[in-house]
Amino acid sequence: MNVLTIPRTLAKNDDLVVVPRKQYELVLRMARGSKMMDKKLESELASLSREAHLLKRKGKLPLLKSLKDLRS
Repeated sequence: MNVLTIPRTLAKNDDLVVVPRKQYELVLRMARGSKMMDKKLESELASLSREAHLLKRKGKLPLLKSLKDLRS
């Protein structure tokens, strides 16, 4: 059995978690991937928003009276 001594400063709020390195790295990769997806989605939404704004300015954006008009 392995014994570890953990300084009280690291676990002062009882929020210390020990996981195997491979699992930690997997979670880290997943978190980084989701942040990249968030950035990509954010830039795509900004692009679509700019495009809609320009179409509205030019008067080429049709007005919808109901959501049923979206189906056409």
